[in-house]
Amino acid sequence: MDLKEILKEYDLTKEEINEIVNVIGHIYNSDFFQIRMSNKYLHHGNMTLGRHILEDVVLTYKLSKKVKRKDYNQNITLKIAMFHDLYTESWQNNPNKKKFINKHGFRHPIEAVINAYSYFKDDFTDYEEIIIDGIIHHMYPLPVVRVKE
Repeated sequence: MDLKEILKEYDLTKEEINEIVNVIGHIYNSDFFQIRMSNKYLHHGNMTLGRHILEDVVLTYKLSKKVKRKDYNQNITLKIAMFHDLYTESWQNNPNKKKFINKHGFRHPIEAVINAYSYFKDDFTDYEEIIIDGIIHHMYPLPVVRVKE
């Protein structure tokens, strides 16, 4: 489905839709992201992971409009929202569920950083540390730990 068509569902103006598409459109249109729009990657219930990520992008966008700081960069924030759940294995099929600290909530931010950086490295230019930090800490207060299996 076309990204603009999806964004229309969220009562955004044409200008707002274009603003979002200009920042994340290339990520959305990638094969890597498109598979997350399929039923192979269900997130909660029948919602695909891709749809969940897009809903987070829209919420992030709407909240970011309220930020009044001069040093705020909305594009970075939207990229963090777009990258935050780019994990490899759907959480329902996580093979490392036995140990509490290996559960999805603790480990997927690391997978998301690795995947985002591997597939969309150019998006990290000049803001690498900020984007990585945003992805890693999006599950606060769950600490990110290394997998011990």
